[in-house]
Amino acid sequence: MKNTTLIIKTGKGEFEKVDVSDIKTIKSDGNYSLIDFLQENKKIILCKSLKSTIEDFKLENFVLIRRGLYVNFDIICKYKGGKKPKVILKNGEELLISRRRIKDIKDKTINQEQTTARQE
Repeated sequence: MKNTTLIIKTGKGEFEKVDVSDIKTIKSDGNYSLIDFLQENKKIILCKSLKSTIEDFKLENFVLIRRGLYVNFDIICKYKGGKKPKVILKNGEELLISRRRIKDIKDKTINQEQTTARQE
């Protein structure tokens, strides 16, 4: 089952309710994870590794585009190939993709399209 909201610990005894659809990327920063939101300048640092963050929150709709960087698949609107493959997000931001991850993104796109077609 896909999570739509998360409760994230942001400090000592402080928690914040977050919509998954508002999350743009989750980046690795050593033993910490940096959650970057679509809203400018909103970031949350978690005291857990990137792998733990993705697994614990069951973020199935996030795709690894390069080492240490997951992106919310729902906000990807375009893929560009070439020497420097990249995805373009709904806000116009371009993120480079590791060559090893191109197949994962294409597979996820195909699976998403098939799922959408079945639901209609």
